[in-house]
Amino acid sequence: TSPGLQIQVPDYRYKSRTTDTSPGREKGNFYMLKKRRIIIITTITLILSLILSYKLFSNINIDITSASLAFIYTENETQVSTDTIPVGYILDTYTCDNENINISWNYASNKIKIKAKGAASCKVYLKPNKATEVVAHLGLAVRNDSPDFTKMAPTASSYSTTLDSEETTNVTDTNYYTYGTSVDINQDTGTYTLSGTGVCQYSGCYSSLAGKYVVAKAGATSSSKATTSNITDLFYVTETSASTIKTKQVSVSITFDTTGIEDGIFTAQDDYGVSYYFRGDVTNNYVKFGKNANNDDMYWRIIRINGDGSIRMIYDGTSAYANGTNNQARLVQTNVAWNSTNYKDAKFVGYMYGGLNANTSSTYVQPDLTAVTGENIYASSNNAVYNETNTNIKTQLENWYETNIKNTGYSGYIADRVFCNDRSRTSGPGYNATTTTYYSSYSRNITNKNPSLICTQKNDRFTVGDSGDDNTGNDDTQGIGNGYLKYPVGLITADEVAMAGGRWYMANGASNNSKYYLYKGSWYWVFSPCYSNTSSTYVFRVAGSGNMDLYRVNYVGGLAPVINLSSETALTLSGIGSPQDPFALLDE
Repeated sequence: TSPGLQIQVPDYRYKSRTTDTSPGREKGNFYMLKKRRIIIITTITLILSLILSYKLFSNINIDITSASLAFIYTENETQVSTDTIPVGYILDTYTCDNENINISWNYASNKIKIKAKGAASCKVYLKPNKATEVVAHLGLAVRNDSPDFTKMAPTASSYSTTLDSEETTNVTDTNYYTYGTSVDINQDTGTYTLSGTGVCQYSGCYSSLAGKYVVAKAGATSSSKATTSNITDLFYVTETSASTIKTKQVSVSITFDTTGIEDGIFTAQDDYGVSYYFRGDVTNNYVKFGKNANNDDMYWRIIRINGDGSIRMIYDGTSAYANGTNNQARLVQTNVAWNSTNYKDAKFVGYMYGGLNANTSSTYVQPDLTAVTGENIYASSNNAVYNETNTNIKTQLENWYETNIKNTGYSGYIADRVFCNDRSRTSGPGYNATTTTYYSSYSRNITNKNPSLICTQKNDRFTVGDSGDDNTGNDDTQGIGNGYLKYPVGLITADEVAMAGGRWYMANGASNNSKYYLYKGSWYWVFSPCYSNTSSTYVFRVAGSGNMDLYRVNYVGGLAPVINLSSETALTLSGIGSPQDPFALLDE
């Protein structure tokens, strides 16, 4: 028989809410996720392929050609799975006229699993997952396109040059100057390329250099023309004399797009299902939650709605600061080192590490193994990532949580969800300081510009409990966390910064971003390892200018705690998420 599709839309049980209509939100393709049930009725045969189109609401049709629900099975009960089904929906129930059919749901891959023996006629019922319910409850518009992670958000509509303050340099008149008459900016690197180039000896050409660009203020002793493409430093000549040259350094000025091309709410898979993350110059992700130890209201910005419906959010001060506001009060501390003293060992990229601060990861023996073997059999990367000793930043975060969340009576609203300190590597040994080690966050966010919300190693999934229960009763998520946190608090990851609109450092300020919601005007730590070499160890940070770069672990910087509101709490929030009417607990 031919497959059929029915869509039933029950009465909504949540209160109608105002949808964000602020400037820039009308761009792209949006859909509102409503609470409803989708019924797929099909007959399972040896191989049956369906391509479905369905309505999410009355005036938008979305063709799910990528879904291609292929129910494939064999007589020996080999398990198979379908392609991804509609975003935001999960398996509810099913009925079959053959008791040898088993249908289940894989939350991590967003797929239906089918075990079958023989033919059967089945009805498969789908329902919104908790994240979809939360999105609908908060009245959020979700884009169904994909962002361009090679761009920051909001994206730059144009780049131009600007000149810094004038400097005077004494000149040796026998030096040579490489010059150009005009300059272009490489929008992928922030470097400059000159045109109309030449080289001349200063004594014979200084009178004609004014109004040109030069690659060095003092020139060079070589008569060969210097490189005129992909230049990091460039200077504009304002005035010359026989012995001095006046120049202004060239910088990049950014004009940001105001139409919302890269802004909005997008979807991605996370450790709990489909996550809804905020990107760019958004103004509908404000949350007022809790009072600190001084009895001040605390404000937060939603990073994403996790796949289980909990809300991950980053601290943003005791006022609802507008995007672009430079204020250290948007951080809880500004002088915290990741690791207070040592930094010459790859193990210090970890939120925790093996051995004491003074132990190197090549000589430290895990105590539970030494007693059994008497040998240093794990004196390597396993020791480096052994979760035994807290870094300074972990201690500082947990102290802050205890004082400002637990002791003020707000811990009951918080969910225990994964914080990913991803120590998986793309190259290098992962221990000591003898060879360079690059971590996966580096390759994803710098090299490939392909961020991910999936944390691949359980040892790096920091949670309080080890179950990581997503409140669905789904076996696939049990045991997801490592259980090494004292309290459910952490930091934003490099992948989340990239997805929010932060771009890796580019020369001459070409990736500076004061327009997206993560900009605070002062730099703060990020949860992700970057790399380690023979001289130091580095983790990511959000720079004071808003771009993403790295810093050595013993330097001091800002702290912006991240917590997760439970899905039960999320479904009780009032407000529309604006600075004037933030999402908030009903009794606040």
